[in-house]
Amino acid sequence: MFRWLGPIVMAIVLATTLIGGALAQEATPAVTPVEFPIVPGPTDCPLTAAPSVEAALAQIDATPIPASTGTQSEPEASPTRVAFTLPDGTPADDATTAEVSATVVQIVACINTYGQSAIFAFSSDKLIQTIMDEQPLTTDDVASLSTPQPLSAMDYGAVQSVEQVMVLPDGRVGAVVTTEFPANDPALEADWLVFTEVNGQWLVDEETDNISLETSATPAA
Repeated sequence: MFRWLGPIVMAIVLATTLIGGALAQEATPAVTPVEFPIVPGPTDCPLTAAPSVEAALAQIDATPIPASTGTQSEPEASPTRVAFTLPDGTPADDATTAEVSATVVQIVACINTYGQSAIFAFSSDKLIQTIMDEQPLTTDDVASLSTPQPLSAMDYGAVQSVEQVMVLPDGRVGAVVTTEFPANDPALEADWLVFTEVNGQWLVDEETDNISLETSATPAA
């Protein structure tokens, strides 16, 4: 799911709800459970504009590096799956599961609508800092991301499922999210996402891409 940025930043996920005022700050009504699979479109994206990448970086006092010093590499043609064991946690209640599922749908809807830069509207500061520490954005990356690049309808991403939703010991919420982006290889991918709630909005705080679950165990009650 979070190989969307391809050679720009292979691990980046979606900045805070305050970036550029792009994400509407309204009271959140009760969330209706999502029925999967779903291919969300523009009407499912809560952004009123593509978020500002520059603002996202400025919020964590990060500066893109000159393009000539970048150390980017092309993504693998067929990325290797990562063996993953679910951490300890307790099953999330129905309301939390519905909220997290709805957030995933919004993420994919905004990617379909605005392109790769939309993911900054759904990432925590911690995640953006992690990305910058591991593979800093270059000035060329920022320039590319600053121009909205919506996906064509035939390349729209789909959310296949949001499963194993659990509350972790630190209070964050984790879930196994399976998405399908036709332009990706492989198109179908399962990722472990950890969400944190900031000002009433669920943001991705941590992620592990392209996982293969070691067991089929469910969260302990």
